[in-house]
Amino acid sequence: MAEEEVAIEVEAVQAVYGEDCVVLDQFPPHLHVHIKPRTADVSSQQFVEAVLGIKASSKVMIISKRIGQGKGLG
Repeated sequence: MAEEEVAIEVEAVQAVYGEDCVVLDQFPPHLHVHIKPRTADVSSQQFVEAVLGIKASSKVMIISKRIGQGKGLG
């Protein structure tokens, strides 16, 4: 994937997750996405959440197997 295509994909993730998406590097992309239920606006009603780490090399995308700052996952 060309750098321009990757930038479009990163922008799409930012558009969907807003402040819950932190871009650590643009290219190759390295993101942290805070995933939580969108139906519960009150944090005390959110029983599951996770921070998903996504990091790509110039050839292959790897989704981190480490979940940080998780709640209700174990």
